[in-house]
Amino acid sequence: MVPKSTPPTSAILNTMIRAILFDYYGVLRPDTYQQWLDAHGLIRTGVFQTLSEKVDANIISTEDFFESLSTLTDIDSETIRNEFSNTPLVDDSVHALLSKLKASYSLGLISNGSIRTRDRLNTDKLASYFDAIIISAEVGKIKPDPAIYYAALTQLNASVEEVIYIDDSATNIEAAQKLGFISIHFTDIKKLDSELSRIL
Repeated sequence: MVPKSTPPTSAILNTMIRAILFDYYGVLRPDTYQQWLDAHGLIRTGVFQTLSEKVDANIISTEDFFESLSTLTDIDSETIRNEFSNTPLVDDSVHALLSKLKASYSLGLISNGSIRTRDRLNTDKLASYFDAIIISAEVGKIKPDPAIYYAALTQLNASVEEVIYIDDSATNIEAAQKLGFISIHFTDIKKLDSELSRIL
């Protein structure tokens, strides 16, 4: 079951919010790995999920990740690497939303992503929007581990009640709700903008 977004608890909730915390893949940019799996008719379960978790926690390198995918699929590892690199640009609507929010709130990002994720953030010209960036491969923790959410709160210098958390993963939303975050389950950027306007 997909969790519902956490509703605001009072009419004055907006006065409490100091920061907004985003997921990266699947929210601000397409989920590169999921797109690659879909393109090859593969499902993110079993060994394909395990490999994702290992590279996101920096247990294996990105090169080992590509080599493992190559072994599993008989697709040349260089071809896989190129397919991961040739992803769509971040939509202008994402930049517009982040720019608007940045004027009034601290912004943070938590990403289950490989050691290459920070470079991709810079390529996407998104890094400058954020006051806190937590990447799983850099901290050795992946969502839904509570430690990675608390690391973001520390960098934002905010309490959980002061932060809205946004993610496309039902599992990660449920984890955030258990920790006390106001949460929004992401489906598309227009709906997100509308939901944030309603809460803020």
